[in-house]
Amino acid sequence: ENNSGGNVDLDLSEGKVSIKGEDGTNVQYGENVTLPSNFPTNAPVYKDAKLLVVSVNDREASASMTSTDSASAILSWYESQLSAWTKDQSFDTQDYYMRAFSRGDEKITVSVGAADGTSTISLFYQTSADIGTK
Repeated sequence: ENNSGGNVDLDLSEGKVSIKGEDGTNVQYGENVTLPSNFPTNAPVYKDAKLLVVSVNDREASASMTSTDSASAILSWYESQLSAWTKDQSFDTQDYYMRAFSRGDEKITVSVGAADGTSTISLFYQTSADIGTK
């Protein structure tokens, strides 16, 4: 707090750590992570995933999550959800997939990796406008 020059609220209850800054920054991690109200609705979070980490600030949002669904099923879901967006990049290996999409001033990168029956999903969203308007 002293180094940043601002105030933060720290909540260690309910099986998660939540940090909220007076600038709107919101970070959560732990067992019972939920999407904060300021998470952009244009950034789809996989339907059956368990959230592990969520972060939101004024121009970026990210979520890390896991699922027992296959990486290919998760990737197909994301490509369907983002079909109106432009696919800018695509990268595949045996157990790892990455897609980068854009639409106007918004960008989304999704990566999905699979190991030992669990898929790990990373979602990163950024915009040049304030997230509160998305």
